[in-house]
Amino acid sequence: MAIEPVQVVPYNPHWPRLFEAERVESALGAGAVAVEHVGSTAIPGLDAKPVVDLLVGLGSRRDGERCVRPLAGIGYKHRGEAGTRAGSSFARFAREGAPITCT
Repeated sequence: MAIEPVQVVPYNPHWPRLFEAERVESALGAGAVAVEHVGSTAIPGLDAKPVVDLLVGLGSRRDGERCVRPLAGIGYKHRGEAGTRAGSSFARFAREGAPITCT
């Protein structure tokens, strides 16, 4: 398997708006205790990999199981625990060639 090189780009002031545009809180409703923008794109002025990471705080593991369908509805794929004990992992990727836009 080929390893993709890591791309680090200059800070983009649109990253916080991309996080806001994810609609995770509205998809999960009361199931989400907190939804936070985390990782290097959350730090103003910091060069970073152009990946907007977010962390969803839930009340229990069972709440995580209940997230699968609503998150799938907004384009996220369930990836299981992804090698962590922290709980479920989900990912959503922009379609190749499709621009990511902020309004």
